Amino acid sequence: MTLDGRAAGALRVLYDPPYAQYLGYGLKMLDPTLRLEEFIRPNRIAEVGRFAVKPEFRGRFMVAAALMRAAADAVVARKYTYLVTDVFEDDPHTPYRFHTRVMGFYPVATHEVGELHCRSRRITLVLDIGNAYERLKSRGHWLYRYLTSQWDEPEHQQLAQRPLDRAELIE
Repeated sequence: MTLDGRAAGALRVLYDPPYAQYLGYGLKMLDPTLRLEEFIRPNRIAEVGRFAVKPEFRGRFMVAAALMRAAADAVVARKYTYLVTDVFEDDPHTPYRFHTRVMGFYPVATHEVGELHCRSRRITLVLDIGNAYERLKSRGHWLYRYLTSQWDEPEHQQLAQRPLDRAELIE
């Protein structure tokens, strides 16, 4: 993403990430009743990674919002139903609270290693896109209006269907 002709931020979306990749990270499930492998197989999951805003733009929340909108547009257009992402536990700019309080991500695991070489423990978060859509819409949140402002009616209808919930991760 650019702002005033300068690179401001970037993100990567990986569609259908391989389950084996996560096993290699040594995931430690936060809830032992979660049946992650059974959850992954039938669902359309996209991983949002490498979400970064350059330091000089971190005070401008709309840069992050524009990256979120780009990811949401791409993922919803491809009819994916869940997002997975990692946040670094001790990152001073961690989006953990925003992800959990505003968007509705929930933590499912931690791990010490990943594709980026970093000493920080990672927290793996999962988001039911349909639940997030309903959550932001029902609250009248400005982010709902911003993220969905370019969508056609079929995209709204796709997400207005019965969203799944965390209970489907459990036996």
